Amino acid sequence: SAIEMQKAEVELSGTKNSHAVTKAFANAVNPTCPEAKYAVKLALESLAQENDNITFYQAPDEAEAQLAKLYRLRSIDVVYCNDTDYLLYGITEVLIYKTNKRLGRFSGYLYRIDEAFVDVDSELHGFSVPKLKAVSILSGNDFSDGIFKVGTKTAIKIVKKHWHETKPLETNVASVIEVAESMNGVEVPPDFASQFKAAWATFTHHRVFDPENEKIGYLEPTTSTAELDSTYLESTLGTVDIASSVCKRIASGDIHHSDKPWDQVINVGSSSSMPIGTMPAQDFETRSNIITRDRLEFEEEYNNLGEEQKEELYQEYLTANNEHE
Repeated sequence: SAIEMQKAEVELSGTKNSHAVTKAFANAVNPTCPEAKYAVKLALESLAQENDNITFYQAPDEAEAQLAKLYRLRSIDVVYCNDTDYLLYGITEVLIYKTNKRLGRFSGYLYRIDEAFVDVDSELHGFSVPKLKAVSILSGNDFSDGIFKVGTKTAIKIVKKHWHETKPLETNVASVIEVAESMNGVEVPPDFASQFKAAWATFTHHRVFDPENEKIGYLEPTTSTAELDSTYLESTLGTVDIASSVCKRIASGDIHHSDKPWDQVINVGSSSSMPIGTMPAQDFETRSNIITRDRLEFEEEYNNLGEEQKEELYQEYLTANNEHE
């Protein structure tokens, strides 16, 4: 943000340590702060106005899940990313880029996971996306701590032999946990079955915006025969019973995706049309505008203050930003 950049500039003035300067300014840049997101939103809106072929959506939760939804609708052909997490959501084609900071260069390659599934020389031969999810959860990812001393290669071996897609989820989870517990030096956390179930729900059913019906729903809808029912998904991932007008404003970026409790707004016509939380829906836009003030305006306001007032405003900003995130 402007304030962190100002602080870094003051603290490092006169230093000859270029590494410290680079690190300080890099740390001052937070691409997920409200200011940065607001700037990206404005840039995308400008591009969309200039080109009718450009459409953008703000994800209600994880961007990976939202891209998976668009991929399934064939609204996009490939995902450009720097890791393979997207594969766990069912995206089979990713354009992965790698950056060489020392040389200042980057390279990329197209990876098709479905080709690895049928390649007899691949360690993933005979695999599927569900099995890939199981491997990731066992070895650890953003939504699971994994099992200590169970790395990717070990997890692949366990899943390849003991995970059967014709069996219920809970049976498979119990089976792979039993195998892990029998291994020397491996300690399975007592709550790992619950961790596994929650992580599986996240990769399979994360909330996404559906541009076809302009509603927020689960990536894979629940059914009467689903292993994870709607009650569990709502308690784990949040409700999808959200007013259509709110869904559209989230997708367009008018409501910041981390502004809560938008996910507790009940559809108009149901028993309650007011948020369960403390903030009325009409205040979302006001709050978003306050937090995502234009950077230049904010910087000008900051520079015109005395040192004591600057510090007070800096603390006020940090508090607001922490609450927002």
